[in-house]
Amino acid sequence: MDRLLTQPQLPEGIPVDERAAAQLEVIREIDEILGRLPARCWLRGGWAIDFLLGRVTRSHADIDLVTWQRHRARIDRALQEAEFMRERELVAQTDYINDGQEISFVYLEQDADGAIIAHGMPAWIWEPAALPARKHTLLGAAARVVSPAHLLSDLEGYEQATGRPLRPKDFGTREILWRLTGGGGAG
Repeated sequence: MDRLLTQPQLPEGIPVDERAAAQLEVIREIDEILGRLPARCWLRGGWAIDFLLGRVTRSHADIDLVTWQRHRARIDRALQEAEFMRERELVAQTDYINDGQEISFVYLEQDADGAIIAHGMPAWIWEPAALPARKHTLLGAAARVVSPAHLLSDLEGYEQATGRPLRPKDFGTREILWRLTGGGGAG
């Protein structure tokens, strides 16, 4: 079991363990590296929820990010220069390891009609409002975050897109996103 660090427990949050502290440090480092390029990225997945709420809500297996395809080669070079190891490269994403933490970048581009799509996945459409400029902070780390509306849309499409049922953690996430977007929710 991970030893708890000295960071405070946030209201309604969980104590920050070594893994969460390491992941927050990786998020800080990525923000710094991309800020020097310059290139923007946005958190998605579980860490996006935590940054939106301003507290750590659960343990996370990895760090999910999205950025523009046009920055892919520069980001890859900069991350590798900073000792991030490229683990896997696919058409739509690249996975890295840093300090034992898994990081995935999904790449976006505009199609011929100007719609924002995931590179190589034209069915995965993103609204321009999905990528706000504002940064959120959590325990000293700053990051842009995919909009709650888009996170909810992705989560609600998960079952259909993957053919797999929602995971137990997804039900709590859905409730949080319903609250953040003013949606109905299950009540």
